[in-house]
Parts: sequence; C-alpha cells; structure tokens
Amino acid sequence: MFQPTACAPRILRTLDEICETFGVGRKTVRAWARRGAPIAVEGHGARTRYSAEINDLQRWRVHASARCDAFSMPCAE
Repeated sequence: MFQPTACAPRILRTLDEICETFGVGRKTVRAWARRGAPIAVEGHGARTRYSAEINDLQRWRVHASARCDAFSMPCAE
C-alpha cells in the first residue's frame, strides 16, 4: 500500500531567499504578495520583511498560472 512521506516545511526567511529559490526578481515577489500569494509581509519601508513556505508558494504559483491561462488574460510575474 502506498504511504505518502511527510516532509518538514521549508521556510524561506528573506526576500532574497524567495527570489533565489524561484528564479525571479524582487519586483516579482512583491507583485505576488499584492496578488495574494502566501507570502508573509511584515513591517514597511526599508524594514519590510518577507517570508514564505516553499511548497505553499509553489502551489499558489501553479494555481495562479492555471487561472491566467484558462481566461487568456495576461498575468504579470
């Protein structure tokens, strides 16, 4: 019988870690956060901190991409 293995969540703790992991720029990550991505944003201005759980963010990206393709609307990344 198949038993899925559990894996510990991997938290990306900085904006740079998120950018590096997903191969995108800071502007893109900020846009994802504004569009509702599961990215925690704390503080404001120069003291803003970003963090995200890698699997949750990847799932959001896949679903966001599918929604854009389904409706033939441009989706900024």
